[in-house]
Amino acid sequence: MAGGHGSAQRRREMRNLGMMAGAAILLFFCVQMLCSFVINVTPLLELYQESMAVRYICSCVISVLSIGLVFYLIRMLEGRLLGIRYPLPMRPGRWTPVVLAIPAGFALCLSANYAAALVGALTESVGVELTQPELMLPKDPAGVIVYVVSVVVIPPLVEEFAIRGVVMQPLLRYGRGFAICASAAVFGLMHGNPKQMVFAFISGVVIGYFTASTGSLLTGVGIHLMNNGVAVLQNYLVQGGYTIFAGLLMIGSIGIGISFLIAYLILYARGGAREKVSGGRWRFFINLVFILAAALMLLNASQYVQTAG
Repeated sequence: MAGGHGSAQRRREMRNLGMMAGAAILLFFCVQMLCSFVINVTPLLELYQESMAVRYICSCVISVLSIGLVFYLIRMLEGRLLGIRYPLPMRPGRWTPVVLAIPAGFALCLSANYAAALVGALTESVGVELTQPELMLPKDPAGVIVYVVSVVVIPPLVEEFAIRGVVMQPLLRYGRGFAICASAAVFGLMHGNPKQMVFAFISGVVIGYFTASTGSLLTGVGIHLMNNGVAVLQNYLVQGGYTIFAGLLMIGSIGIGISFLIAYLILYARGGAREKVSGGRWRFFINLVFILAAALMLLNASQYVQTAG
């Protein structure tokens, strides 16, 4: 009877965690829409349209509110209403694995661009084009500084706290592989368009693996920061006409990262004991709140899908 009671409790907790993840996605979307509404109905709109610096300052604020604040509230609710408490590991037991894992994970995230491009090519072959919002790069010093902060600094901090922290950490008790993939699915849904969703899911699996295996959220922050930083540098190289250098930067980064990956796998990757967890993990996804959240994000992403003719 005790085992049956424990199994029912685990299934209930899995459903609750899925509902909380779904609620976080819904709140994330609503806060973003609210911020967009405020910008459009206030004098801020003129500044937003005329100044790239103001645009990316708004982006920073929206990221902090829609991701950082929302997931902080979700974690508080999980603890106070549901009694689900879990640590957010920052300081690793050893720093050497983290130092190796960051460039290794970064190389795999860069490689995920090719996987996302392959998906795009396959959809185009059947007459479906996956698009994404046009990238606007500021050129003035103030705009560049704020842009770098909004893309390279803020997302790694708030998104790793939210996804590899609030979503992944309580799921680890149900199996590391499941926790990594489930958090990557949430990460993908929150990226708004099909192209970025594919890349975000794959990179989410990579970041989740190294975060879980090193036992520190700092690993994920480091990988995320390197990935976004190199992406910004590549974009500016391409904009400046230095396409060859952008390509060499990507190939060189992948090559160096692979050497770190090999060293990490040799020195620190361990095949742990087979995980024994009860069934019912599907309840994380199959509940009304999560289904509504996923449907909303996919519907929003559909505006970036174009069909031939």
